[in-house]
Amino acid sequence: MIARIVKIKCITGMEDQLIRVGKNKLVSLNVKAGCIEVHFLEPNYEADNPHFGVISLWKDQQSLNSLRNNKEYRSLQSELAPMLELITEEIYTVSI
Repeated sequence: MIARIVKIKCITGMEDQLIRVGKNKLVSLNVKAGCIEVHFLEPNYEADNPHFGVISLWKDQQSLNSLRNNKEYRSLQSELAPMLELITEEIYTVSI
C-alpha cells in the first residue's frame, strides 16, 4: 500500500477558495482514480500549523499514477496553482 502526503501553503486570502476546491473536487478525483481513503486537512493555527494537507492511501503505485495521469486532475492542478505559495509531496510504503 502507498501513502501520499501533500502539504500545501496557501496564499493569504485564498484559503476559502482552496477549501472549496479541495473538498469538492480534489477528494472526489482521488476517489475516482481508485484511492482507498483520502482526507483533506485544514490548518490548525492554535498548534502553529498554517498548512493545508491531503493524505491519501493507494493500493499500489499504478493506482496513484492513474490520478497523476488523469486529465481532470491536471486541469485541477492548474486551477489550484494561483492559490498556492508552496506544495510538497511525500510518498511512503505502508506495511500491514
